[in-house]
Amino acid sequence: MKKGMDPRSKVNFDVEGKTYTLHYTTNAFVEFEDETGQSVLDVLGREDISLKTIRALVWAGLVENHEGITPRDAGRIIDAAGGLEPIMDLINGAIAASLPQEGGDEEPGKKPKAA
Repeated sequence: MKKGMDPRSKVNFDVEGKTYTLHYTTNAFVEFEDETGQSVLDVLGREDISLKTIRALVWAGLVENHEGITPRDAGRIIDAAGGLEPIMDLINGAIAASLPQEGGDEEPGKKPKAA
């Protein structure tokens, strides 16, 4: 049996005295896909990611915990957080924490299946 999402998948950060939470849930990934027409899995690790895509990643990660936030708000948060490098570090950490990890999928007391 697979475990639920790790609660550490929420990444909190402060910008201009306000705390924001990036949380990449299934709904966040779908929101991103609806906004961009791209799958998160297709854009991860790409070096040619556009600013519009980065802004959509931030927005999708915020909507779960910040109802009513807009993509334009996400752009302002990116700027206030120090730009692309620090925000990409936050995005990468939050997405990595939200994805299933290798191993650990076995039910307690059961041996893993042989390949």
